[in-house]
Parts: sequence; structure tokens; C-alpha cells
Amino acid sequence: MSATGASPLLEAVIRAKTYVRPDGTAMPAVAGLTLALRRGEFVCLIGPSGCGKTTTLRILAGSTAPSRAA
Repeated sequence: MSATGASPLLEAVIRAKTYVRPDGTAMPAVAGLTLALRRGEFVCLIGPSGCGKTTTLRILAGSTAPSRAA
């Protein structure tokens, strides 16, 4: 329950998503994201190229699995 009293319509916690490069080094794509949206809210993910926007949306859509789930 939020401070406004309205329950979130969507609530997601992504602990981490890490990709492994061909040389074996880990490349973090998403590190700690908590999202709570209520009915009628409009949200945009903005940021520079490579900051994890698409990876976040793919995790929320279920087409990519997080490395560590909540």
C-alpha cells in the first residue's frame, strides 16, 4: 500500500540483470529497480544508450529473465 492509500496496479522488484561478455567479464545491465504504478499513471523510462531501459522492459514483459529475482 502506498502513502496515498491506493494499492499499486503493477509492482515489480528487479534485483539485478547481468550479461556475461565473451571474455567472461560480467556486465551489469540493471542493478536494483523497484517500480510501483497505480491506475492512471503514465511512466517513461529515459536515459542514455546502454543504461538498461530495454532490458528493464524485457524483464517486465517476461521475455528476459532477471539474474536475481525478488
